[in-house]
Amino acid sequence: MEKKNPFLQFIQFGVVGVINTTVHTVLYNIALPYTGYGIAQTIGFFVSSVGGFLLNKFFVFENKDKDNSMIVRYYCTYIFSYCLMMALSYFYEDILKLDLNFLIPVLGKTVNILPLMTLVVTVPVNFFLSKFWVYKKKEA
Repeated sequence: MEKKNPFLQFIQFGVVGVINTTVHTVLYNIALPYTGYGIAQTIGFFVSSVGGFLLNKFFVFENKDKDNSMIVRYYCTYIFSYCLMMALSYFYEDILKLDLNFLIPVLGKTVNILPLMTLVVTVPVNFFLSKFWVYKKKEA
């Protein structure tokens, strides 16, 4: 079987990431007025993870293995990324005290971009772990 171009994989991983980030950010902003940033981040993060697993498995890494441990590795990666995301969230919000609320004139709504700020670190970490650990195909 021909190996997929790593650059193409990263682009596809990015597309899946945009979908996940959109779902995450929308859910975060819906939950934020009723919860703190921690609970809002948690809701967005875990709801978007299910779609991310399936899209990455079949679309990005084209892994058809019926390996039940893959889901365990995926969620270990997600838990690690979740901890990293929460540490970054705490750093931006509580240490740096950044105002991450921006008005979107077209919508007439203020949106908090904290989830987007954490992506600069978490995306490359997730791609590396996904490619070389989670979705690594078993040798035939």
